[in-house]
Amino acid sequence: MNYLKAFGLKFLVSSIVLLSTFTVFYDANIMKVIVSILVITVVSFIVGDILILRKVSNTIATILDLTLHFILVWMLVELLFYAGTSEILPVSVLTAVLITALEPFVHRLLEHSELENVTTLSHERFQAEISEELMKRDEDN
Repeated sequence: MNYLKAFGLKFLVSSIVLLSTFTVFYDANIMKVIVSILVITVVSFIVGDILILRKVSNTIATILDLTLHFILVWMLVELLFYAGTSEILPVSVLTAVLITALEPFVHRLLEHSELENVTTLSHERFQAEISEELMKRDEDN
């Protein structure tokens, strides 16, 4: 269930950031912005939050998400909006930073859901057993 909440939160933030930056800087068509939102949200959630976050810490995953968002935004702006390279760099950096600002909260939400599924073992659940061989040895001495 927390995966759905995290994905929804990521989708909401990506929508707000991409709608505002793409319409302001590129006067973008709404369909191109929706495609960009879906691609960035799905790819960054699968790669960054499901695959990478399980293997590294929250800080490293956030830095890798920033890099991933920057590359994805750069590629999508280049492919969909045909902007010049000098225009793409500042907007890609701004968009990636704004989207990544929320990532630590999404990561905590996902880590919290993983911790709920972990069963801890306490020492109270274990009991020492004495075998018959040890009992015989004590009687022989």
